Amino acid sequence: HERHHHHQHHQQQEREFMETQAAAISMAAQYVGSGGGGDGGDGDVDGDNNNNSNVHHNHPNNNSIHTNTDNDNSNNDNNNNNHHQNQHPHPQQLSIQQQQQQQQQQQQQQQQHIQNQLQQQHHLMQQIAELESNENISLPNPPELSNLAQILDKLARANLHDREGIALFISLSNCAYFKSLLALLPLAEEEDNYNTLATLASIIKTIFLFNEPGIIQFIVTNGKIFEDCCCCLEHDPDLKERANYRWFIRDRLKFRTVVFMEDEELVETIHKTFRVTYIRDTLLRPTMDESSLTTLGSLLTFTHADVVKGVMSSPDPNKGKSRDSYLVQVLRLLGKEVRETREAEWLSTDEGTNLNTMAAQGNRKENDTLQQRTSPESSYAKWNQHLAPQDDSVLSRKIRRRGCLSFLRELFNMVRTSLTQNDKDDFYNMLVVMDVCLEEDQPQSTDIGVSVSSSASFMNETVNLLSLLGDVLSDINSDISERGACMEILSVIASFDPSLIRKHCLVEFSSSEGEGEMPGKSGDRSIAIERPQPDNRHNAIFVCPPNDLLSALLFVMSVESDAGIMLQTSEVMRLILDTEMLSEASQISGVTVINNEDEFPMGGRGYGCINFGANIAHGHENGSELNSFLQMFYDHYVPWLVAPIQYSMVVCRTAVPFSMCTSRSEKGQSHLREYLQNESKSKDVFITVEPSTLRLSFSIELLGFCVRAHCVRMKRYLLNSRVLLNVMKVLSPKSSGHIANGDRCLKLAVLRCLRSILSLKDEFYNRHIVQQNLFTPVFETFRANPVGDNLVSSAIIEMCDFIRLENIKSVIEHVVTKYLCQKPSNAVNYTNMKLPPSLEDVA
Repeated sequence: HERHHHHQHHQQQEREFMETQAAAISMAAQYVGSGGGGDGGDGDVDGDNNNNSNVHHNHPNNNSIHTNTDNDNSNNDNNNNNHHQNQHPHPQQLSIQQQQQQQQQQQQQQQQHIQNQLQQQHHLMQQIAELESNENISLPNPPELSNLAQILDKLARANLHDREGIALFISLSNCAYFKSLLALLPLAEEEDNYNTLATLASIIKTIFLFNEPGIIQFIVTNGKIFEDCCCCLEHDPDLKERANYRWFIRDRLKFRTVVFMEDEELVETIHKTFRVTYIRDTLLRPTMDESSLTTLGSLLTFTHADVVKGVMSSPDPNKGKSRDSYLVQVLRLLGKEVRETREAEWLSTDEGTNLNTMAAQGNRKENDTLQQRTSPESSYAKWNQHLAPQDDSVLSRKIRRRGCLSFLRELFNMVRTSLTQNDKDDFYNMLVVMDVCLEEDQPQSTDIGVSVSSSASFMNETVNLLSLLGDVLSDINSDISERGACMEILSVIASFDPSLIRKHCLVEFSSSEGEGEMPGKSGDRSIAIERPQPDNRHNAIFVCPPNDLLSALLFVMSVESDAGIMLQTSEVMRLILDTEMLSEASQISGVTVINNEDEFPMGGRGYGCINFGANIAHGHENGSELNSFLQMFYDHYVPWLVAPIQYSMVVCRTAVPFSMCTSRSEKGQSHLREYLQNESKSKDVFITVEPSTLRLSFSIELLGFCVRAHCVRMKRYLLNSRVLLNVMKVLSPKSSGHIANGDRCLKLAVLRCLRSILSLKDEFYNRHIVQQNLFTPVFETFRANPVGDNLVSSAIIEMCDFIRLENIKSVIEHVVTKYLCQKPSNAVNYTNMKLPPSLEDVA
């Protein structure tokens, strides 16, 4: 009993000593590890902290050492008694003795390790004593309103070495000194003294600018401390007027979700990401330099990576109801809302409901619903989830659709800015090829390790991210924010690897063909786009088929009125069509090899065949896949690129439901167009797109890009059509119809397209220009514009100078004889007729 009592007393003393030493180590580890300041201190700090934590966690083992020692002594006594009883020990007793010897050796090793740690602790305690004795590092403690000026002065005059020591002093005992500073804010606001509040705000901001990882990590992981910092920085003297951070965080800020997040760790990581972003972009942005807070940038990168990992990982089935990752749930919800919204809008058109009235009612309903779902907030910045309206109305579905797209846009921006190259490869390759089943009960069997559930209303139907983006873009009633989110996502993917989009388009197109469906794809994909069929008034109906991303992009270029969306769409199309300037032979590999331009075949649409190789669905794009994509594009999609230049575009008032697009052939699409034309006789189904010179200029610019990038294929198309003649008519002052005149950007786009054709120095193009008199509108525009400081006239003169320098004889002869020197004909009496001025007279 006395021995046991002595052991407990010794154990208690050792526990208290170890706790005191571990606390001291945690305070001085960073400063000692950095060597008193200098480069490379951060890495040493982390290593010392890890050693200290190991000492603290190894302490319970020390107690067990003494306990096991007592047990070993008692076991030895028992073994001695057994030895007197039995001169020959039992084999089982020998094994027990061996185990006891091994335990004793382990205990001796642990005791030696503890002695080494205690020696290190003694050395660290000496360093702490030196730190506290340094007057340049220690701050007035405790902080009070009366000594705030002294604290600010010491922080401002500290050099680099002293700043590291001060940051260590502030971070001691879980940032106790920093908490004491924040606790002075209520007292300062009660006094309502501007100087005191401004001094406190300057102290907090100076501590931020110390760039200490431990302090910043402590602030962003604690909601109360974060809000207190925001309250202090409202009185920043560098601001022209007092900020309202407190009102924004408590009353204005909401954490909105479309699908409830069950992972609490993921929610906390998202809140942490917002705090870091808010500190960097709002609290410190007015007065900081880009390089002054590198810790915030690094911390934001790590939190972004954690968020991406959290939304992509499947949750634990024991902790939540869903077996799917949050990303899969969002994609499934987006696919359902896209389909249900189209069906509901089409039914509303049949019933004669005004969509503008529905939108106005939906805006009011959105606000009311969100207010009902807003729960009372706590006194500090701890945000609850605010789900979007969950009813089945059209406007609630649009709100959820817009929320899904906003989430995907934020996710892709995080991936673009924060993930490493290998992680980006894995993310894009996984997400682009991932098919999510819309059913909620039947798990999906895929190669990506994501289990997907489904609903009875979407039996055996799957959705893909790129197809969903195309479905949203092809909806004429989609909001501009939705189209902007779709184009941002596509821009990120196309900038990273445009071959992912090309492979997707090939796979979707091949699944719509009657032969050779790709394995693993559902049989309900219907992509079949027919050529424009204009009526007597030159109106062409553009019905975009579902699940067709390439057709949706051309649809946007045909009907969009926002300049930003058109610019993004044009850039994405350039990236998709840019096949790294393949040689002429490689462009038509597997079809026909042309070595002589004079033998260029003038075949029609059936020239060649699309070669869908077996490697479409794999991770590498070869020349055969590029050729297949270009063949598909020029056979089926180029007519819609130039359709806005030739015709007036007519589209459906609402997007065609998926249930009406069941045919997999162009004949079926023709029947659908005829059905819509018959329906338009009894109700208002179609609307005419308003002409836009800016929209036409983007289309002509893309046409000129194709002329330079795909020489042979585009030449075959242009020489077999009247597209160039219709393009050049835009320049003519006498042109009339659906194309508006007088827009300089459109005229310059036409001139750049013609200049691209002339730069190829192709005799086929030159003969076509001469036969069609394509220079007639060019020189009519030159005569109509005043000569001088004029961009259009300068572009025409530069084109003529290029023809002269390159000595293109056929074009020179045509221009000189037909446009440069105009002579009156003998058969016509020009006595009373005023001739147009010659180019010399104009010049």
